[in-house]
Amino acid sequence: MIQAYQVMAFQRTVVALLFLALIAAPSSVAAFRAPDVPEKQQKILRDNFALCVEKLKGPYTENFCVCPDGRKTPVRGPDGQLNETCPNPVFCAAYRAPWAEALAQEGVYLGNIFSRDLYLWDTFPDHNDLVRGYILEQYFVTTNPKHKLSQLRAFGGLSGSEYEIGAAPLLFERYLAAPEFNDTRDFLLAFELQKRFFVRDEVVQIEDVRTMSLRIQKERLAGKQISLEDYIERFQITPQRMQRAKPDAIVMHPGPIVRGLELANEVADGPQSCVHEQVANGVKTRMAILATLMKGAQ
Repeated sequence: MIQAYQVMAFQRTVVALLFLALIAAPSSVAAFRAPDVPEKQQKILRDNFALCVEKLKGPYTENFCVCPDGRKTPVRGPDGQLNETCPNPVFCAAYRAPWAEALAQEGVYLGNIFSRDLYLWDTFPDHNDLVRGYILEQYFVTTNPKHKLSQLRAFGGLSGSEYEIGAAPLLFERYLAAPEFNDTRDFLLAFELQKRFFVRDEVVQIEDVRTMSLRIQKERLAGKQISLEDYIERFQITPQRMQRAKPDAIVMHPGPIVRGLELANEVADGPQSCVHEQVANGVKTRMAILATLMKGAQ
């Protein structure tokens, strides 16, 4: 029974990997043969993934706030104006759209958001599939920065960083405690989830104030042996890395920011960010210096 389950789990992983790889780089997988997938299932996967790309918000719905009493209230009304939501919501985030839910029914999870999925934890039939979705989506977004899914992630606004920062480690802990998690069988999933989303001790030590990032000028990197994907994985300031900061630590960046490279969008716009104020003050400072110089020259 256990061996059969392992085979089924492995097949789902391979199907999901090859499905995402096929979309990202069709020519590179021509030499590989995926496990046989029924034509009906193939159609479900392709049709619903196409909708995830074609729709304005991709795999996401509009944003909702979930209240402590369980009510789910839209953040915006039909007229586009912000609604008055409940005080102290559990979280505010986008949900998976119907086409993303259809993919989830096949074990392929897109549109992953920590705070929402932590709240919905008990509704997922297999948390190993969910974790695979997080890992594969993060890999896909990192290696295909110009794809629609990556652009949606970079745009932000899918969930508040104040909810994601706290929910991310809790979801990881829930996964390790899940009944279907077997540390001898699923440790690679746990390792990849931790590697791609959580802090490694040697990466960053954040104290009270630190100018943590400067713009990475991609146009000057042509011909140099530098992997931007490796930089993002090792050094990007993410909400998870900000967990190591003191509560009153601030994030500084002189601008302009290459969002999704040196700073995650949630950090740049988060409650500890002084980037917008810093950039605005930088403009005023330059204006004052120029005015002083011009006055002296006259």
